[in-house]
Amino acid sequence: MIYNGAKPSSEFLNYSPEDTVNLRHQVRQEIGICPNDIILLTVGRLHSQKGYQDLVEVISPIIQEFSHAKFVWVGEGDKRKYLVKQINKQNLNNHVILLGYRTDVPRLMKAADLFVFPTYFEGGQSFVVSEAMAYNLPIITSDASGIPEIIDNKVHGLLFSKGDKEQLKQAIFWALKKPQAMQEMSKNAAMRLQDFSEEKMTEETLKIIENIT
Repeated sequence: MIYNGAKPSSEFLNYSPEDTVNLRHQVRQEIGICPNDIILLTVGRLHSQKGYQDLVEVISPIIQEFSHAKFVWVGEGDKRKYLVKQINKQNLNNHVILLGYRTDVPRLMKAADLFVFPTYFEGGQSFVVSEAMAYNLPIITSDASGIPEIIDNKVHGLLFSKGDKEQLKQAIFWALKKPQAMQEMSKNAAMRLQDFSEEKMTEETLKIIENIT
């Protein structure tokens, strides 16, 4: 199997810790949250396939314990009206931010604290998960499709059974309570990603082409 390659954008290659701190503050100011708020980022179409309907159901108990947690969603789709209705119904407006379609996902990943991906199905191991790995963003993801082939549970991130809202909730609680452990996993994930680089993907693709010509 050929895995999706990903690598950090060149603009972030020479980022210093101070640059990252400044970016984190800048992004939080732009989206209207406090400097110390925790960003749990989700990127994907607002479609039932991506599992947002599960995520919206577990937010209330999480913010009761972690009042600074902000769920930032990037994407558009046919589930937007439903999700907005659920957000309003559960009084989550101050904790869920829908940014719509964005062209600066790498920038948002660089500024976020956790990547939450409750997908039900992916075409392979998911490029967006690889992208989060490339930006050292700690990952909480379902075990859908080929994701477990690149993420080992509690080694490169946290895996939960797709569609299992209780496991999703517990994984988020675990991550918020153990940020240092999540940071260690993100380092492991970045190293793991070297096996799935764009160069490796190109190399494997060329091998296949050579074998069939």
